[in-house]
Amino acid sequence: MQSVMLDEIRDGATLLLDAAVAEVCEMILEQECIALAVCHDACAVSHSVCAAVHFSEGMQGICIVHAGESATLQMASVMLGAECNTLEGIVLDALSEMTNMISGAWKSRLAPAAAGCRMSVPVVNVATAAVDCGHKLPAGNAWKIDRCYGVGSANLHVTVHIQRDMALLAGNTVKLL
Repeated sequence: MQSVMLDEIRDGATLLLDAAVAEVCEMILEQECIALAVCHDACAVSHSVCAAVHFSEGMQGICIVHAGESATLQMASVMLGAECNTLEGIVLDALSEMTNMISGAWKSRLAPAAAGCRMSVPVVNVATAAVDCGHKLPAGNAWKIDRCYGVGSANLHVTVHIQRDMALLAGNTVKLL
């Protein structure tokens, strides 16, 4: 019974994540965002840029946004209204802000107990492996949402790890807006 409930929560949370990513990408990048069945570029890149936001107090977890170097530069160029050619401070800040907005848009769609959690300031890494970019993931009994999105000609990979806590998730677990 508990496993079925958690699967339903994860499925509902995945739909909410898709809606949150689409909203942010369409608003900030002014481009259509499509959830992809298979993600090739962002998952397979040897050099990945990622930003992470940690959730605490009410929901424990992390949201990590990965993008390849070219996708990060492309998104930053659109956000900043200027051509970006190197992974420097302002470009990394742009991905950090995208991650913050995606995390916030997703959590605001969750049930009140989860939506009331705190979010950390985004942390950005430029990594040589696209696995988790060195961010600490929740230990123990956690579930994961792993999604890829096509945004214009770029791919964006979003991973959410949430600590399973049935006390938190009891009752109306996911509020679809």
